Amino acid sequence: ADAKQDLDRGRQQLNSVLPRNIAVGLRIVEEYAREHQLEGYYGPLIDNFRLRSDAFRTAVEVAAGNSLFHVIVDTNDTAALLMKELEKRKMGRLTFLPLNRISAPDVKYPESTDVRPMIDVALEFDSDFEVAIKHVFGKKLLARDLDVAAHFSKEFDLDAITRDGDLVNRRGGFEGG
Repeated sequence: ADAKQDLDRGRQQLNSVLPRNIAVGLRIVEEYAREHQLEGYYGPLIDNFRLRSDAFRTAVEVAAGNSLFHVIVDTNDTAALLMKELEKRKMGRLTFLPLNRISAPDVKYPESTDVRPMIDVALEFDSDFEVAIKHVFGKKLLARDLDVAAHFSKEFDLDAITRDGDLVNRRGGFEGG
């Protein structure tokens, strides 16, 4: 009972910081999937991986951004069904990751102790969702510091993030503070 109460409290806090259209959309598709016992609905990306350590929380949040709330489904047909439900109710707006349609980038990571692939260092996930996780986190490095992040981001055309959440985008931009 205490765990369920903590979970509900956590969901309420999360919904309070999400954009309204995403929070409403997530609620609607979750209810629909539960009511119709919809197979092939796996929920938002954030519910389908675990952090190896809380120390990576900020870096992972920065790396994924709003992609944390993209919904994983088995096929584009399931995504279309859920999108029609959102349209019918005229509420919510979501991005879907159909496992049969998305692809994961084939990435050559640098051999260095200064940077590591975020997907290998920070995340644990079920292999069934590997393509979705790689789709979002495949081109992300976890870097020792900002200078290292800048160097490897440019040289390997990858986004590099420090544990503190400072991001060096592969296109040249810096975010943080």
